Amino acid sequence: MYTLTKHAVFRLRERCDLTIRDLINLIVNKQYIPLGTDGNREHVLIYSIVDEEYFTIIKDEKTKEIITILPPEYHNNISWMIDIDTLEEAKNLAIHHKKFELKEDKPEPDLKPKTIPNPPPSKYKLVGFYNSADKQIPFGLGSVPINDQSIDTLISTSSFWDYIYKKIKVKKISQNDMSHISIRMGTNKTEMMRVNFKAELETYKWK
Repeated sequence: MYTLTKHAVFRLRERCDLTIRDLINLIVNKQYIPLGTDGNREHVLIYSIVDEEYFTIIKDEKTKEIITILPPEYHNNISWMIDIDTLEEAKNLAIHHKKFELKEDKPEPDLKPKTIPNPPPSKYKLVGFYNSADKQIPFGLGSVPINDQSIDTLISTSSFWDYIYKKIKVKKISQNDMSHISIRMGTNKTEMMRVNFKAELETYKWK
């Protein structure tokens, strides 16, 4: 059984919505694309459906430890480049396993009346898209509290776009490659609005 280092736990919570159990299950069930090895350490690529984002996992096959979780752009800087075909292969693998799980684990219908309504969403989920080789690649931008404000109000504030700018800078994605930002809400992460990035870039005159 695999375990996570303290560093890996920190990066997992910082960078994605996968739980520790989710990540370990992905590794144990080999729901990943191998990228290469460096001594005892193996680099693999996964696609997180819940985040709609790719991640590189570095794991030690000797100690059975997951060392860290990296966005592909970080991995490209320190190890091997990941091409578009490999990203697509990881995504297709994740979707295939998800469909199989839904088919095998179809829940029994709940015939009891719902007495306790689900609480209203408290956060807007943000997903960015950047252009690469004529394809748009999604990546997580985290979430922001709703605080009783509409999306129109949210995107009209400079503090929101300062937050987006910092996130993009941390992920080392060029502003010129950015396409748009999807703002989502609810447990199903339904898209509520799609915001053109380049138009906002001109409006707020980022440097």
